[in-house]
Amino acid sequence: MLATWAAAFALTALHYAGARWLAVLTVVLIDGGATLFWVLSAGALGAAALRGWRVRVSGALWVATAAALGLGLFGLICLGLGVLGALNRSTCLGLCTVSILLGAGPTAWRLRHRLTQQIDLPMPDLLRKPAGAWWLWLAAAPLAAVAVVGATLMPGLLWKPADPHPYDVLVYHLQVPREWFELGRIVELPHNIYAYFPFNVEIHNLAMMHLLGGPWAGMYAAQLLSVIFVIIAVIAIYAASQTIVGTVAAVVVPWTVMLGAVAYVEAGLIAFTAVAIAWVIRATREDLPRWPWIAGAMLGLACGVKWTAVAFVALPLIFAVIAILRKPRAAMLMALTCFVFVCPWLVRNFVWTGNPVFPVAMSVLGQGHYSDVQVERFALAHGPRPEQQNLSSRLSAGWKEILANGQYGYVLWPAALFCGAILWRDARARVLLFMSLAMLICWLFATHLMSRFYVTAIPVAAMLIGLLAANRFAKPVLAGCVCLLAGIAWLGFGRGGLHQKMDYFAREVGQRGVFGIDESGMAQFASPDLIRDLSKRRESVYLIGESQVFWFPLPMSRLKYRTVFDVGGDATTPALEAWTGLKDRPTDAIYFVNPDEYNRLQSTYWQIPPIPPEWAERREHFLIE
Repeated sequence: MLATWAAAFALTALHYAGARWLAVLTVVLIDGGATLFWVLSAGALGAAALRGWRVRVSGALWVATAAALGLGLFGLICLGLGVLGALNRSTCLGLCTVSILLGAGPTAWRLRHRLTQQIDLPMPDLLRKPAGAWWLWLAAAPLAAVAVVGATLMPGLLWKPADPHPYDVLVYHLQVPREWFELGRIVELPHNIYAYFPFNVEIHNLAMMHLLGGPWAGMYAAQLLSVIFVIIAVIAIYAASQTIVGTVAAVVVPWTVMLGAVAYVEAGLIAFTAVAIAWVIRATREDLPRWPWIAGAMLGLACGVKWTAVAFVALPLIFAVIAILRKPRAAMLMALTCFVFVCPWLVRNFVWTGNPVFPVAMSVLGQGHYSDVQVERFALAHGPRPEQQNLSSRLSAGWKEILANGQYGYVLWPAALFCGAILWRDARARVLLFMSLAMLICWLFATHLMSRFYVTAIPVAAMLIGLLAANRFAKPVLAGCVCLLAGIAWLGFGRGGLHQKMDYFAREVGQRGVFGIDESGMAQFASPDLIRDLSKRRESVYLIGESQVFWFPLPMSRLKYRTVFDVGGDATTPALEAWTGLKDRPTDAIYFVNPDEYNRLQSTYWQIPPIPPEWAERREHFLIE
């Protein structure tokens, strides 16, 4: 089974990498090696913390918790170092070294002790044992190759124009860490509203940039980190259900693979969510010491990834512990620990803006440096469109974006609902069903109805399938569902088809040399002639209507921009003034205009000044000097 899996993985990776296979292999070995070193060091710290907390668990739950807790602690430590201006390569390496010294020795002894207890067969006999349900992992091998090869593709290209859209990566997930890297510390960025979001995943992107020597040197490590977060989530799902079927079901969902290949934060959100739920599920049947503290810590780390986790994950799970498991004291401890672990991000924002959750709740807690127009623009952009305000339209969007969306594989939700109905008497199933329902309600009434916002329910559905798979009579049916799910993902069926999309990027885009590309080659996607000219000059460059900021290999001391939410004034403000914040044009300024992107942003977001007529007739990037 292992040999077959490896062969399927390698052949799929070779198919997509093609002539660029050496570049792909180099990125996986070098950048992937650095990422793995960072994660293992974090895992050593997490193991030491669990040992100090006197938490004694075994197997997959211990592995997933140590890795997730360690990465969470690394993130918060890096936040503190960054705010103090002390985050650099030396401190990152020092953090790894100290963590390894704290956790590696006892952890290695513990692993050896477990292996000698659990594996009582000579290795040849062990390898001759039937693989059984483990053969289902073969369905995941090609999809794992898609994620790994996709993570070696230049940021900002993969899956475009489908969601996950590269806009967030180039203006947010990689760009903000890039600016903090160049500044040498974590500071407020008034021109980029995303810098005020919690950064429990992006803080690791910043650390990778320090470890590897620059923003573009660390960008592939940031993407490969998403792959590792998915692996942590998968281990946690297995720890909750202790069956292969549900675990593989989570892996082969197209959304899981797509998010695992890009530098988005949802992979981290899924990982922390899965570990938190796994602790609650296991605690219903086992005497797990201090489980409310660990579950609460994971919830706090999840909320430190995205504020939406408060409504989608933390509150529903805490309420489920009270209402279904009848453990109010445990729920209170979970809430307290959750607050402690998310508190550093709240304090940071409060110091910067006076609003601990800025830019959320600006009308209630304060809008900081934002004008009323900017507040309204942000609110409208993060709510349903006007035609989706009524209940029937919201339900229709739920059907289209979740139930009938190929990115969820079609089979996942019916299989999970069927399993939940069969297991209704089981408290674990009721907790999971409540979680999925609460997430759906939040998605319908508290988001702008994007399919990606419901991905936190994937581990919940997978755990439901896994719990029923423990019944031997259900295994053949559920195994068939998993295979069907994998087939849907692999064959390129519908909107969520991976093969068709990945094949396009590998054949049409990848062969242009964008596997493993560095900053010297990225400028070709932001008009190579213009960038080559600008790199030789000393004037400040202002980006007008441009969202692909990370593609510009110019120092941030010269490169000026604003996100669409930070554009000043209103629709009557002159375009240059709105995008630069300057009423008078500086004598040393060059404006880089992207008319196509300007038109997209102006037609999508409220009160963006219209593009001047003399610009609208142009289709290529151009300069105003």
